[in-house]
Amino acid sequence: MSTTIMRSRSALGTRGEVFELVPRSLTEANPGYRDIDEIVRLFAPGAPIHIAAHWIEAAAPAPARDYSCAHVHDDLVEVNILLGAPGELVYSIVLAEGEEPTIVESPSAVVVAAGVAHSANVLRGRGWFVVLRLAPAAMADAGGS
Repeated sequence: MSTTIMRSRSALGTRGEVFELVPRSLTEANPGYRDIDEIVRLFAPGAPIHIAAHWIEAAAPAPARDYSCAHVHDDLVEVNILLGAPGELVYSIVLAEGEEPTIVESPSAVVVAAGVAHSANVLRGRGWFVVLRLAPAAMADAGGS
């Protein structure tokens, strides 16, 4: 049995669609972000939800590593997924302006409710930081499986 790897946008009939991840700068994605050399950001243009994957090679020294400031997605839930060996990738997540940061290690997922000011910045390590944004109704339909 052979496997076909699709690298460009391609229909999968009624089952779904494949979207290529292409490089896109952090500042282009959100004016509140800063580009830093230690993060390569990939984005899925044309996807029905926001999909961004950030490859972190290593954390920049403080304070340069703080690339994200507090921002809000009024009508979208954001899911942040840290992928790496256990404890290898470490992020500081702030889930409300003025709140103390929560330290999150890979592998983990953080769900940010729509309308909540938040920021996420790498503290140390390497791995993938994946961001999905979707309408709250899609989250309700997803269930808990």
